[in-house]
Amino acid sequence: MKTFSWKLNLLFLLTMSCFWSCQKDDDDMMEDTTDDMMNDTMIVENLDLFPLSEGSWWEYEETPFFGDVFTYTRTVTDETKTFDGKPYKILAADLEGIDDQHVYCEDGDCFDAGESFVYDGGTFNLPFLKKDMSVGDTWTYEYTSGGGNPNRYIYEVVAVNEARIVKDVEYTGVTTIRRDFTAVEAGSWSEPVELELQYFADGIGLIEAYSSYFEAGRVLLDYEIK
Repeated sequence: MKTFSWKLNLLFLLTMSCFWSCQKDDDDMMEDTTDDMMNDTMIVENLDLFPLSEGSWWEYEETPFFGDVFTYTRTVTDETKTFDGKPYKILAADLEGIDDQHVYCEDGDCFDAGESFVYDGGTFNLPFLKKDMSVGDTWTYEYTSGGGNPNRYIYEVVAVNEARIVKDVEYTGVTTIRRDFTAVEAGSWSEPVELELQYFADGIGLIEAYSSYFEAGRVLLDYEIK
């Protein structure tokens, strides 16, 4: 019963997440190309992987775990909301039922905060980007679910400075981050499950996120950085 419980929790977190989703059929799967000369050990320094300039917007096509494909746009507003004493930029969604996103970046570290009854205390604050990332870097975010069960996200930098094609558009300077999920079962941490892969392009932001576990994800259709 505990296993079933944490998997339901995982499903809810995925569907409520600010970034993640998008299944594609084989013919529509995004291709990725990597420069053969790329040094996988290079460090991602001083890159703007999530621009927060006011008025910037991103249009996404999303295929959820269930339901029909839909599109929506997020726009960086001039408003903020305070989490942990810091002003998080509000990224407003133009589609009813899609929550606004709250992001705060400082010195290369970026956090995504919000409210959900799934988390003990009713809030979350995910550290989704880190300063000076290199391949193999990892970090974690631990929290207790509303049911009192310990959970953990494990982030790992899979690749840096990639080129990736999404919807026939080639993006460069792409950093790939994998997010795994684990929870305490019978007194010990369960085997991590790959929750999603996230692709961030320098100067643009999130261009794709995909969960093979749920066959769901999101791809960037259009954007403007102010």
